[in-house]
Amino acid sequence: DPWAGPGSSTAKASDDADTADDNATVLADKWQGEGPEPADKWQGVVQETDRAMGAFLHKKALELEFPAQPRRQRLDGWRPQGTLLAEVSEHNDAVTCVVATNSALFMTGSEDGTVRLFDAGVFRKSAVCRSRATHFQGGRVTSLAYHSALNCTASSSDNGSICVLRAESNELRVLATATLPKGEHAVALGYGKGPRGVSLVACTSRSRVVFYGIVDLAEQESVELDPSLGLVTSMASDGAALAVVGTSKGCLQLIDTRFRLALRQYRHFMSHYISTVTMYSDDSVLVGTAAGDVCVLSLRTGKWPMCVCSRSLQELKGDEVKRRQRINAVAVTAPGCFIAGSNDGMVRFWDSEKLDRSYVVNSAETAPPYSSYRLNGTVYYCENAGPSTPMSPPSPAGARLASDVASAVAANSSRPGGPVTAMAILGSPSVMLVTGLQSGAIRVLV
Repeated sequence: DPWAGPGSSTAKASDDADTADDNATVLADKWQGEGPEPADKWQGVVQETDRAMGAFLHKKALELEFPAQPRRQRLDGWRPQGTLLAEVSEHNDAVTCVVATNSALFMTGSEDGTVRLFDAGVFRKSAVCRSRATHFQGGRVTSLAYHSALNCTASSSDNGSICVLRAESNELRVLATATLPKGEHAVALGYGKGPRGVSLVACTSRSRVVFYGIVDLAEQESVELDPSLGLVTSMASDGAALAVVGTSKGCLQLIDTRFRLALRQYRHFMSHYISTVTMYSDDSVLVGTAAGDVCVLSLRTGKWPMCVCSRSLQELKGDEVKRRQRINAVAVTAPGCFIAGSNDGMVRFWDSEKLDRSYVVNSAETAPPYSSYRLNGTVYYCENAGPSTPMSPPSPAGARLASDVASAVAANSSRPGGPVTAMAILGSPSVMLVTGLQSGAIRVLV
């Protein structure tokens, strides 16, 4: 441009264009290589002055310099196939809780009083799967709660002790300990954020919600619950502002963990014994009961929009509570999808959006028939077939299992699993479902 001075925008744009051409030429030379291959290998194909090809070469050079990292398998849309990957029998009593960490590690607690650390990455490589570390807490371990930002796990026992643990190499290091008054123990643990930062939330056997400082486990405050609501059985927390406590009389208490206040009470529409509570979304929870149903509770409206069960609607509404159908653990996989483990030994995958995609994970039989009903604003999804004998299906053809792992799976697949008492989903190294059994065994399914 003859009207463009040395400092004008037009001249600057022209200089930038020349610089881009020079960079493209340098990258083209680098891409062609200066080794034993002839420098004119790309002559007639690549023109150094071609800007489009220069951009292409620039992109390729960046890809060579910064290789793409392998993607971590996403949990959304994941459906367990029921293939038994490994089984570990180190606990001498029932497994009460399983919790996953940020990495491939997970921890289990048992009624034998121990907390064990496992590495899920070993399960695909060797048939000899053992725990990496063990913490002896005594009593019966009642709950585990992992905090990802602090990289620590809190554990509680019915002997009244509470510990904060951190996994370091092949060791579970105790960071802090606390003891509740005699005759009182923590039933469930969670986390909240208050004026003093992150706090550990423990609901106890004496209808209290106690808040501890996470660093030294010094008791900060406590909230007294109404004893007429029943014994505390479970709790779910969102890690920030809310916690929901379930009781033996079918009641739920909403707790504000920021201001340490009891806000609102809910009651199960059939007053069933609440055995487990899990966060489902920002404003709803999944409630599992001793009658074998899993219901969704909206914390905003107090309504129960959905209920799934492994029995017919007539049996569910009956007065008899079948302990064999009791729900002991629930894990959410995606919006509208979750997995439930029960006393009948079954692990059931429920898809509320497409009911025909629901099935029994650890059974080789065909999927039972399902039916749906709508009654008083609640949609019921029922499994009409009777319970079958739980078993672990054989590995599908082409599964990437070593011969020693395959033989171990075959040896264990013929034995009934027994009641499923705990459950967690791992996201690394691949998505796995870890189940704890009443027999003390731990099974890993993919």
